[in-house]
Amino acid sequence: MWLLTLLYSISYSQCRVWQDESRRIITSCQGDKPTKSSFLLNRLDRGQAPGELVYLGNPFLTYPIYQEGTLELTPNQPVIHCQLAFNLVDHQVRCLLPGDSIERAVFPDAFTVNGRRFIARAGSIGHRSYDEVLYTGKSKVLVRHRATLTVFHKEPYQFDEPFDGAYTQNKRYFIELEGQPMQEVDLFKKSVLKILGKASKLNGSGKLSNKLTPTELIGAVASYDGFR
Repeated sequence: MWLLTLLYSISYSQCRVWQDESRRIITSCQGDKPTKSSFLLNRLDRGQAPGELVYLGNPFLTYPIYQEGTLELTPNQPVIHCQLAFNLVDHQVRCLLPGDSIERAVFPDAFTVNGRRFIARAGSIGHRSYDEVLYTGKSKVLVRHRATLTVFHKEPYQFDEPFDGAYTQNKRYFIELEGQPMQEVDLFKKSVLKILGKASKLNGSGKLSNKLTPTELIGAVASYDGFR
């Protein structure tokens, strides 16, 4: 019965994500779009009619959007295996249980997608947000994924434009030192050393290039943990 209290059914999405012949990821949704006649008549109250809105890109973490994953709904409950989709716009997690065709919204304490672990942000209750754990030791390195939709405002002569907008995905990196709140960090040596202090230099992190890769960021924090 605990499962039923933490999972609830939602209707199938009005959007689908697919790949075109050029291997571009496309998201198409049912919605209202301006009618061609209203543009040609130059009306101030440009009309709208039901139609398909087509966006370049993907609001989800992965493609295909459903991947093998696990749910940790609460610390004391067993892990649930299911197909997971993670929407980066609203940070909603959806699952398909084995043998089930019903898409469900879930609010786990943590989950994994293809082995990548995500944890609920501290203090986020109700509508949760999630950070991916890149490294965990005495300290942690986390990344926050977000997707945003830019809607294209078409002029009358732009009806040949195939897309109504585009999704872009971005990442923000954080370091959480033991017993301290999370701090945002840029992938630059100066930003990392500002958080880790001189201890990181004493353990070899001073050899890092000015611009870091995520792997180098993880190495710097792991080096800091080892020095401590």
